[in-house]
Amino acid sequence: MRETAELERLRRMYGTLRGVNLAILRAESVEQLLEEVCRVAVERGGLKFAWAGRVAGRTLKPVCSYGSPPSPGRRPPAGMPAALSAVRSGRVVLGEPGERRGEIRCAAVPVELEGRVAAALTLCSSEPRTLEEFRDLLEQLRRDLSLGLEHLQLHSELRSGRERFRKFSAALLELSRMDFTTLEEVLRRTARLAAESLGVDRVSIWLLEREGAELVCRYAHSRTPGRGIEGKVLRLAEFPAFFSALEESRIVAVGDASSDRRTQWLGEVAPGRGSAVMCVPLRRQGRLAGMMCHEHGSPREWTLEEQEFATSVADLVSLAFEHSERRRMMKKAGELALFPAKNPNPVFKVTREGEIVYHNPAVLNYISTPGEVEQLLPENFAELVRRACETGRSIRTEHRFGDSYLHYTIHPVSADAAHIYGKEITEVKRAEEKLRRYARELERSQRALLNILEDEQEAARKLEEAYRELKTLDQLKSDIIANVSHELRTPMTIAKGFAELALEEEDEEERRREIQRVIRALENQNAIIGNLITVAEASRERLKLQVSPFRVEELISAVVRKKEEELQARELSLEVKVEDCVLEGDFKRLMHALLNILDNAIKFNRPGGKVGIEVRRSGSRVLITVTDTGIGIARDVMPKIFDPLYQADASARRKYGGTGMGLAVARIVVEAHGGEIYASSSPGEGSRFTVLLPLRRGAEDEEGAGG
Repeated sequence: MRETAELERLRRMYGTLRGVNLAILRAESVEQLLEEVCRVAVERGGLKFAWAGRVAGRTLKPVCSYGSPPSPGRRPPAGMPAALSAVRSGRVVLGEPGERRGEIRCAAVPVELEGRVAAALTLCSSEPRTLEEFRDLLEQLRRDLSLGLEHLQLHSELRSGRERFRKFSAALLELSRMDFTTLEEVLRRTARLAAESLGVDRVSIWLLEREGAELVCRYAHSRTPGRGIEGKVLRLAEFPAFFSALEESRIVAVGDASSDRRTQWLGEVAPGRGSAVMCVPLRRQGRLAGMMCHEHGSPREWTLEEQEFATSVADLVSLAFEHSERRRMMKKAGELALFPAKNPNPVFKVTREGEIVYHNPAVLNYISTPGEVEQLLPENFAELVRRACETGRSIRTEHRFGDSYLHYTIHPVSADAAHIYGKEITEVKRAEEKLRRYARELERSQRALLNILEDEQEAARKLEEAYRELKTLDQLKSDIIANVSHELRTPMTIAKGFAELALEEEDEEERRREIQRVIRALENQNAIIGNLITVAEASRERLKLQVSPFRVEELISAVVRKKEEELQARELSLEVKVEDCVLEGDFKRLMHALLNILDNAIKFNRPGGKVGIEVRRSGSRVLITVTDTGIGIARDVMPKIFDPLYQADASARRKYGGTGMGLAVARIVVEAHGGEIYASSSPGEGSRFTVLLPLRRGAEDEEGAGG
């Protein structure tokens, strides 16, 4: 019986160790490893509860658990004193303070990483002495888990190294495929790729100037905008140690720039930046030509991989500089080759001021005396030369000299001189003249036929346009009739429904509210009819105003009262700011116009949105602004919103109702009062309608006297 118990204990021990080793091989993170170990310890070790925690400063933070805790809901979990003791001592701890030797129910196993305790595993048993019997198992478990953490760390470092290698390789491949035609583009892309690949705050490119006495920053790519250092200068006399390090070393990499005398310059050109810096020399033909500087805002260690990547990028930049210099020399050599002395066509060298300093012998084939040289060139050749030198672009022109025609190309070779290359085109010009004569005869013979064809085509085009216009007008008429009919029937339907409810309602108060709804529906219908009448009167020039003085505050109050219930129903907040003053006009028509504008702000707003009305004086006029936070107006629709009967969606199945008269009536009424109305909007951000009306003459004096 005793042997059977011993065998069972050994089976549990080795089963637990085997499960832990499998967990170590499969785990992708420390948390996953600890969670799997807790499960194995409970299921295969015959324990009741297991939990694990990671060391955070002087405390132990639980990260996972498995099994049934001895005291559910207990905080901290069971065995915390033993776990803290194991963390501090670095040894397996059996039992908690207060447990008797023969009744051990708890044990803690420290887990080490790089010589320090990084985590702890706590095991709880429901039977006394179970954990003491597993002492050897716990020691082996401590060693296996420590090896497991080291394995995970090495695996993580390997993955990070692979990712860095992939990133560096991709960046170098992209740089190697760059076109070196434009040096500025090469520098820009190189600095950006280096900053992104190394994860640094800024990469700058410096060139050695003044015979090696200064380093000047020519380009910088910064991940933080507004901190450019282009044009900054480092002088050899001020920082000799840094210049010597660049001359002697292949790279200067410092984890903390403030602690190294070679990198003290960083605080001079970029105060408050650069806790870490890596500078790679740029060399041209084996000599120092500048540097690429990589800065990071916090201390860091530059790995060998990062240094090798930065060196490779610097080599590409050096190659770009050499390629640019080679192209410049080749261009200069090509310019010299463009001026052959034995060219059979006339060739001149002319200064920016128009002075001919040289011409080839072919010029003498066209003139009889040296004084005729300038006559061989166009009259405005001096102006053309000046323009070519200023723009750096070649200019082509033609000139007739006697019976000869010459084509000239003015090619700038510097800011102060140009070459003029001539080519005789007399035969070409004569052939062109013959072709023009033949073309004129052919044109005359074809003109009659073309006129007939054009007349027929024009007639067909006009007929097609008239057909399209009629079709469009017919569709528009149908849409307008349908929309207006619908809008006129809707208030009547609402009024009828509420009237029927009022007749059946016994409660006097509720009957009164139903009748008020009937009145409001009829008022809406009356407003629609009023809009139609106003547009009709304006089209026949019969619009009449009942002019009288009134205060703007009264007008705004009347408008707000009309729309107060509708604002509440749509859950819209209203903000009103009024600088009171006196207007002279038709109170009812102006109120009608403002109601139409406010109706748009409510109808096209979102539930819970905002509507604003602001009135302020501006000189001799009053400015009334209505704003909303609604859907806004599309840019292509804005020019048409004040047209009568216009709707962005005129179909009968449109989302928003209306006859398309509201804003048209508002404009008619405002302009009839000598005012202006205009709108601005951004789709999705709301709209703003502004009305400008003239103040009543003498209103300012009256208000001053009244105060």
